[in-house]
Amino acid sequence: MGMMTIHKADDFRGYSPSLVKCLALLKGIPDASEIEQLRLKYGCTCGRCVGGFLSPRMHLSLRRESASCSDYLEDFLGVGPEFFLNPPIPGGVGSQHVPNSIKRQMMGDISLCLGYRDLLLTFMKLSEEEVVPNATNFLARAELASSGRQCNGIEEEEEEDGERDALPECRNDLEYGFVSRMCGYETVSLVGTNFGAESLFDY
Repeated sequence: MGMMTIHKADDFRGYSPSLVKCLALLKGIPDASEIEQLRLKYGCTCGRCVGGFLSPRMHLSLRRESASCSDYLEDFLGVGPEFFLNPPIPGGVGSQHVPNSIKRQMMGDISLCLGYRDLLLTFMKLSEEEVVPNATNFLARAELASSGRQCNGIEEEEEEDGERDALPECRNDLEYGFVSRMCGYETVSLVGTNFGAESLFDY
């Protein structure tokens, strides 16, 4: 294999500065901008990754998932907080990521359920913009969700399957563990399917 280096995707930390410089020269962009350097560093092959690593197709999947979960919460909050422990659709609101101790508190406090909904609405708002959904951007936009903004349905987000097909393919399209870590979240792995081959909340 000579000097070839093989990276395990979830453990990838980006190419070294010297390799990024070499890639820039090979691509004919010796004076690469900061975002171009980030895209080279993190293996972007579409030329449109936000932050160098969040591809347009993954961006769309994140938006669809957060919209779906927000709609689900809005529909079932009227049933009562107990649906968090026994949701009609297992894992339908990503509640498997909520510690059991917090779920039990939700049973007696609807405000916690509303807060969880606002978290999802904030994430959805972030995914509508071309920004990295990390803690800094999340906190900066938290007020937008708590201001009473309602999600109008996953139908608005999906529109048609052609929306995803119209976006460029990228090496980073399915690198959920890598992107999760880059955003500052716990590394996750993909096991479920929702939108094509993708799912963010089914681990």
